[in-house]
Amino acid sequence: NQRENTQDDNKAQEVLRAVEHDAILICPDYHYAMILWYHVLTGEWDKKNIHVAFYHDEKFPSAKIGAYLT
Repeated sequence: NQRENTQDDNKAQEVLRAVEHDAILICPDYHYAMILWYHVLTGEWDKKNIHVAFYHDEKFPSAKIGAYLT
């Protein structure tokens, strides 16, 4: 039950408001990925084609991800 944890929830909604259509959100941990997925799957965000992923095996490979997306 995360009803009292509004800080993370508010942060997730702020991120979702900032992205456009066809976005990929890559989270550094499972916790934030699940909060974002909750909003994408249960709210208005699913119409924007937003996908959420998380990376957990080693140091976050932001340079490799940026090169792939470019």
